[in-house]
Amino acid sequence: MWMGYAAEHWTKPVDARTGVERLVQEMSALEFDAQHEAVYGLGRFYTEEECHDIAKKYNRGIKLCILFLNGKYCLSCLIRKLCEAGLEESADDLKKWETSDSSESEKSDTEEEA
Repeated sequence: MWMGYAAEHWTKPVDARTGVERLVQEMSALEFDAQHEAVYGLGRFYTEEECHDIAKKYNRGIKLCILFLNGKYCLSCLIRKLCEAGLEESADDLKKWETSDSSESEKSDTEEEA
């Protein structure tokens, strides 16, 4: 429930870069929730081991996003890596910018030719 309040202050996604920044903030909160559930949870929803696995998955996603933000991955590579890491929902959020980024690069290629 606290994430609803925190989300108001997260980065507003307007392009691929800000979308990935928002994704890092969201996954950080989800990782924190999983770790909190592992430590303080009563095993209502997940076991402690499952919570640690979920936290590791989100931690891996954060690392992949940071590699994109540092220029090590292109957007399509990030989306593929997120899917491989089991974060398909996060990858789906970024797919809307994958098409706009590729169309922008195609426009710039045609402008250079003219």
